[in-house]
Amino acid sequence: MLEKKIALLIVLFALVVAIPLATADFIPGVANAYAWVDKTQYKPGETVTLYYVVLNDRTADVVLKEVRIETPWFMYINDHWEGNQTIKINEVLEPDDVYRSQTTFTVPNDGRALIEGMSATIEVRVDLEGDSDKFLPVEIGIASQALGVRDMETVTLLMAVQIILIVVCTALIAGAIFLSARKPHEGCAPSPPPPPQTS
Repeated sequence: MLEKKIALLIVLFALVVAIPLATADFIPGVANAYAWVDKTQYKPGETVTLYYVVLNDRTADVVLKEVRIETPWFMYINDHWEGNQTIKINEVLEPDDVYRSQTTFTVPNDGRALIEGMSATIEVRVDLEGDSDKFLPVEIGIASQALGVRDMETVTLLMAVQIILIVVCTALIAGAIFLSARKPHEGCAPSPPPPPQTS
């Protein structure tokens, strides 16, 4: 009987510990924010669609001022900064209101996307007035692209033409050598026999 009570206490303790862990992302009484992307992996040059949601779970209004998207490839290119976005919103969220939106950006194909290896962390910062700001890291995979030729069909065609030309040229050279070996030489005609000697 004591063993059953101990087993029951262990199960209840495990449930009590597991319930807060399962709901750790949602915090009641504050504004909650979420962000995710449409795919897990992108090639350089592809467009990323980033979704973000803000839920006001407070009992008071919250002003959603702006959403800032910060990428690891943010840097000064030529004459301007490139890579980050700031989306001005300035919308009042009443209790239980939900704000949903999305934005797009392109993974650069000039090598900046591989700063962190095979993945990049996009930082989404939700600026709220009346609650603490939210920092949402969104990790995306960057597919490595082997350096190669864009139009492989053209390369294959050029290789086939080159092989045909090599075969034709080899046949012409072999034919010329064969014909030059069989052709009689004009300067090699037999000389006439010497005149008979008279005594």
